[in-house]
Amino acid sequence: MTKSASEMERIYREFRPKIARYVAARIENHADVEDLVSTILLKVFAHLEEYDETKGSLSTWIYAITRNQVIDYYKKRKTLPLPEGYEPKTTSFPAFADEILDELAYALERLPERQRNAVVLFYYAGLSHREIAQKMGITYANARKICSLGVCALKKHLRLTTEHLSRRANLTL
Repeated sequence: MTKSASEMERIYREFRPKIARYVAARIENHADVEDLVSTILLKVFAHLEEYDETKGSLSTWIYAITRNQVIDYYKKRKTLPLPEGYEPKTTSFPAFADEILDELAYALERLPERQRNAVVLFYYAGLSHREIAQKMGITYANARKICSLGVCALKKHLRLTTEHLSRRANLTL
């Protein structure tokens, strides 16, 4: 894809609000959200010529960059030391959450293109099933079904991954 000013402006107008919504839903600090949205857009524009439309839609490519930047944000985030004598309660959040996020990204990339696009449009872009149907040129029922199949495939992959990681964690304890 060429890097013309008009194309970059179109991408900015179309995707900035969607990227901002996605990031804001995952990061509480408003200043960090704004910084990350700017970083994501700069990365998109810097690598725009590398985008290959034969590998997926522009929105899928942009949301992959967005997702990876959010993951990187949490990986780089420093934690504060715990107060002396603090005993954390057990949590349901697994110690291997980063690996699960990586597996989710991997599973999403492995979905058939229509399922991946439907899932990305629904969960990341915040579109309704009706909007997805219009955008993809399919019926409302088909959009719901494709999205449902994609989510089921992701759940199955993550269930197997978490079982594997749990067994691995128990072996190393």
